[in-house]
Amino acid sequence: MFWAGEKALGRIASWALKPVLSSGSYGYESSRAPPGIGDMRDQAIVASPTKHLGPFPRPEQDIDSAATVVRRKPPTLRSLQALRALAATTVLFVHIPCMGWGYFGVDIFFVLSGFIVCYISEFDADRFFLRRLFRVVPLYWAGTLGVFCLAALAPHLVSSTSTHPLYLLKSLFFVPYAREDGGVYPVLFLGWTLQYEMFFYLLFALALSFSRKIAGPIAILMLVSIASLGQILRPESVVLQYYSNNVILLFALGICGYLLWRRYNDWLRRGPIAIWAIAAALAYSAAWLLDIKVLIGHSRFLRTIPGFALHGMPALVICVAFLALEGRVRVPWTVLLIGDASYSLYLFHPYILEAINKEIFSLARLTPATVAVSLLGIFLCFACAILSYRFVELPSNRFLRNKFLKNKGELTAGVR
Repeated sequence: MFWAGEKALGRIASWALKPVLSSGSYGYESSRAPPGIGDMRDQAIVASPTKHLGPFPRPEQDIDSAATVVRRKPPTLRSLQALRALAATTVLFVHIPCMGWGYFGVDIFFVLSGFIVCYISEFDADRFFLRRLFRVVPLYWAGTLGVFCLAALAPHLVSSTSTHPLYLLKSLFFVPYAREDGGVYPVLFLGWTLQYEMFFYLLFALALSFSRKIAGPIAILMLVSIASLGQILRPESVVLQYYSNNVILLFALGICGYLLWRRYNDWLRRGPIAIWAIAAALAYSAAWLLDIKVLIGHSRFLRTIPGFALHGMPALVICVAFLALEGRVRVPWTVLLIGDASYSLYLFHPYILEAINKEIFSLARLTPATVAVSLLGIFLCFACAILSYRFVELPSNRFLRNKFLKNKGELTAGVR
């Protein structure tokens, strides 16, 4: 079954991404990051061809005799692309009723986001917020409008979604609100993480406006200050409560991870591959045990640790361990492709799995048949995400960037 599923996924990928895969890069050079996890391939700065940036390997340069600028691209980090795939796949299991674990995949995404916005801004900080906006909004708006229409036409499939126009407007513009059931979720309910992502992007853009050199530490100070004020003042406003939640400190952990990696990258890469692989496996296992409440239930000490640290530290260890393996372990092209499509996979998989659960086969009980159907559902989620990536994410991002961000004389190929 696994072989057949991988073969089918490969055929879909080869057809959908034929223009991309023909470059011989295993689909990576075209890859885009999920929300808040950055965009490392298609970013660039206008700089002297001879200037080298810090501890990084020398990026690829595109030079045209008729142009006066050089487009420089950050070195690709395939390890983080693999980690995106792992995080998105982990979240899938949250929405398989007989399993119900995987929330820590979101923690990994938030930590990755803090890391990668620092990474890409090291090379190109110009119009940072617009780039992030163009990356996140098109697919999110398409998904939000689609779910809103689905709630109007087939409400039994999305019973918790309201069709109130005001809720739609607030969802589209990342304004948190309390639903009738008390939950604070937008129309596209996994969009709650995007609300935090956009808030973080805004803060980081402000930090960049103060100082590009120390934007990371400034962003950490802003995040810690906002979370602290939220704990002290206890605001009654839903919006203020939401954006001062301690979860925003996961972004600060990601920034700390970047600063650590930037300074000690060479030292981290000297560690044996086996040691870092074991570290990542242990951290993932710890996050899983925390997720299913095993560790919390047997340790008073763990219950005294703030939630962001308790759940964020395993995510940070996983991120650092994957980075230590960068360029030392070959990542399968299928994993890179799922990493490319991880934004689509993250946003839309709940609706695919819920449709299977409600309309085709109940996934409520853990049986061999349930496992088989769940695996088929996961492969279907992968296939739909790849198609969404190819026909929605890439074209929308290419159009917006080429229309609004392409400078005269700058060498750019848009989103390849």
